[in-house]
Amino acid sequence: MRQDLLKIITGARDVTNAVILTHNIDFVFVQAVIIPALRKCGSPSVTVFADADCAAEAYGYQARVLADLGRRYRVVPVAMRTGCRFHPKALLLAGPESATLLVGSGNLTFGGWRENGEVWFRYDSGEDGTAALAAFRAYLREVVERCPRPETLMAEVEEAFDPGTRAWAVNMEEPGVLVGQVGRGEPMLERMVTVFGDGGVDELFVCAPYFDENAAALRTLQVRLGSPPTRVLVQSERTSLRGAAVKALGSSVGLKAATYRHVGGTDGDGEARVREALLHAKFYAVRRADVVTVVAGSANCSRAALTVPGSAGNAELMVHATMTAAEFEDAFLKELVVEEKEPVLSEATDDDHVPPRSGGFIQIKAASMEGRVLRVAFQSDEGTTPSHAEVDGRVVDSVDVEGGWVTFKLSGSAGMVVVLLGGSEGAEIRSQPHWIDDERALRATARGRSLAEAIQTRVRGEGWGIGAWTDVLSELSKHLQYMPKPDTVGHAGRGGGGDRARGGVEFEWGDVFSDAYGLPTETSAISGLRAGLEDKVGGLRSMLLRWYGIARPDEREELRGGNGDPEGVELVVVDDGGDGVDRVAEVPKVARGNVRTSASDKERKRALGLVRRIATRLGEADYLGERAPEVLAADLRIAAVLLRVGLAEGWLTEEEFVDGTMEIWGPLFFNAEGRENRGWLEQRYLGAPDGDEFAAAMGSVELAAALGCWAIAIPLKAGNAKRALFDLAAAQGMARLPWLWQAGGTERIAGEMIEMVRYAWGSVGVDWRGIGQRWLRLVRRGYALDRLEKAVSRVEVGELRGRIRQAKVVGGELLWQKGAGFCVAEEDCERIDGRKVSVLVLQRGRRRKIYVGPFLMPLAGLLDKGVLDEGVMPFAARRELRAMIRELGAGLRIGATERRRTGAGGVGRRRR
Repeated sequence: MRQDLLKIITGARDVTNAVILTHNIDFVFVQAVIIPALRKCGSPSVTVFADADCAAEAYGYQARVLADLGRRYRVVPVAMRTGCRFHPKALLLAGPESATLLVGSGNLTFGGWRENGEVWFRYDSGEDGTAALAAFRAYLREVVERCPRPETLMAEVEEAFDPGTRAWAVNMEEPGVLVGQVGRGEPMLERMVTVFGDGGVDELFVCAPYFDENAAALRTLQVRLGSPPTRVLVQSERTSLRGAAVKALGSSVGLKAATYRHVGGTDGDGEARVREALLHAKFYAVRRADVVTVVAGSANCSRAALTVPGSAGNAELMVHATMTAAEFEDAFLKELVVEEKEPVLSEATDDDHVPPRSGGFIQIKAASMEGRVLRVAFQSDEGTTPSHAEVDGRVVDSVDVEGGWVTFKLSGSAGMVVVLLGGSEGAEIRSQPHWIDDERALRATARGRSLAEAIQTRVRGEGWGIGAWTDVLSELSKHLQYMPKPDTVGHAGRGGGGDRARGGVEFEWGDVFSDAYGLPTETSAISGLRAGLEDKVGGLRSMLLRWYGIARPDEREELRGGNGDPEGVELVVVDDGGDGVDRVAEVPKVARGNVRTSASDKERKRALGLVRRIATRLGEADYLGERAPEVLAADLRIAAVLLRVGLAEGWLTEEEFVDGTMEIWGPLFFNAEGRENRGWLEQRYLGAPDGDEFAAAMGSVELAAALGCWAIAIPLKAGNAKRALFDLAAAQGMARLPWLWQAGGTERIAGEMIEMVRYAWGSVGVDWRGIGQRWLRLVRRGYALDRLEKAVSRVEVGELRGRIRQAKVVGGELLWQKGAGFCVAEEDCERIDGRKVSVLVLQRGRRRKIYVGPFLMPLAGLLDKGVLDEGVMPFAARRELRAMIRELGAGLRIGATERRRTGAGGVGRRRR
């Protein structure tokens, strides 16, 4: 009958979602006991549905000590009709491989989960099947329909049962085992009678602490079952059953004193220590000969719980089971101490009764924050309308009041507590305080929280090394594999197209190619950025958490102001030779500092395996096509930093870093499975119902900085085809997605890049001006490519081929074929009729295609004067692309030679 729910939680493994139903709630118990216990089984998402009145009352007492409510866990107040209660009690623990459901009588309090005498039924997907789980999903859907923001809550419920991420939910059984009511349909008593079935009843057992005043529900149950002999088990002085009501029931009802006792340990005399606890269990059992049918769970023996139909009754949840009389005796009666004497009855009130409201009132039903927009669902009397609010004590005016919702726009940090204020007949009406749900924080998955905890605990100066780095990589890999269904608006499909403007970011060429344009290099912008080991690792931890979206501002400010020793990173500004930012200084080779111990071959092998797994996952179609944009952005930020740290510390070689990067960047920016010369991000942006919304969810100054540092992490080496493709992918990404690479403007991007250079670069005396020049070159090449595409699109292919004066294409030469994008000629070919050449189409999955000589479009030839409109393709853009061709040429030519020799299909691994 009893279950130790905390022991079940801590013993579970790989739980991603926890859903709890309760009448009463102790927020402190949740925060201090439940959340730490859940951390041990996977840090799942937590959604609690609680009675609205009970939640409001408990919050009023405990609000000042609650820190995680609305951020680490969600509590949903469920309001029933006046006089009724939301009364079910249940716990669902769902993970990818299994699920456990407990349904019983205990509230989400210390007493309900640990101390009281309660009844719980447990169902495990592997041992008991999925009928109970299917019924619980149907019950949850009915609960959600009664709540504000049902679409958000439904997404959380459906994630827990998503067959795409949960093997046990793929082929679920038909619903069974549960008996429930959520404010509609026939009363619980009739549902229970249906379970008990027809036929004479030899004995009826009733155990419940609360009864209605005249025991009307008990009388009705007796009558519906044929008035069998009835044994009623209640605890002395802890029941609302009244003596007069018992006498009116007649001799068929026998009253027995029952209690629950804890036995454990010994007292000073060596005797077993026994203490009595509240008997809060509710069960109803019908015996026919040796067969007993039990219905147990949340419902007291009261009118509100059992006999009132539809919306006028409580929400309740019960389970039913059939067993032998001996099994019933062992599982239920023997856990209680049942005495032959009658219990002492009291005049306790019925806990199902809710007094009606009187006078003007405003009640907050839900409050949620999305960005800086606060929306509050409320209920009020007819003469009262909210006019403004207090958020964390600050007065804010409403933006809109419509349909039971009031909207506010906040400035500054997100709020924790809101109070609504309005007027009624000249008097000010204040609601009770209500917590604010931070929707962004609540959307974090169990895998995401585990990753955050790994960053918090493993990125520490005293233990930082390849082992800790690998542990964080391992959690990132698990996080990337977990793919719940997206639930935010604006997620694009896999295809798409159209003429939508590319991200809404446009710069004048006079800006991009002026000497004044670029990352700030003033000494003041980078002063004081010296970091010792402790400062550096602490700063890395803070930056990772902040870029992941769960920063602690106070910690960040403390780290920014730290004055560590001069070891580690120092940013310097070098003389530019007097010719401005056009002189390109390569980033110097990594110089290792603060080395603790050398990584062993075994450690490097494990780490490299995880890097390859992460890189593969970040480039897979289902991930790139379905990941929510804000989650994808956070994933890329974290991956950029972790890969850069691995390179800086020597845990990754430059080649391993480039290989991993191209596994990600190829499909992300360059081509998506060879279907067209667009990467996944561009396809998703163009295919989104609202491209601007997608760009806003995806883009951030932190991601722009992460991508910028990622792109310039290593200098280009002549003769390396992979690195040539690396630079091409970066330039193409900049050209097609300027809103991604330029979010926030150069000053803010510079500030974030300085953070990454300080904590993840790993060299002494980093040339900040050189980094800025590398970044500026990337920007200019991206916009030069953008201009090239626009210029080429205005000219027909037949006319364009005639304008190109270049007579011959050499093997390994970079081509720009209209409609196909970047290509590489496989061998020498004259641009005349009758000549054909095999071309590697880099942006179509690196497939080969045969082109006739005159239709070859060498990129160098397209840049000759007179081929393209000077107004669209200005001199500065041509100059930048010519420089790119020179830098990439040697690597592409060597790659073409190698492919001819080996017959390989392209640069890097070909995706299938």
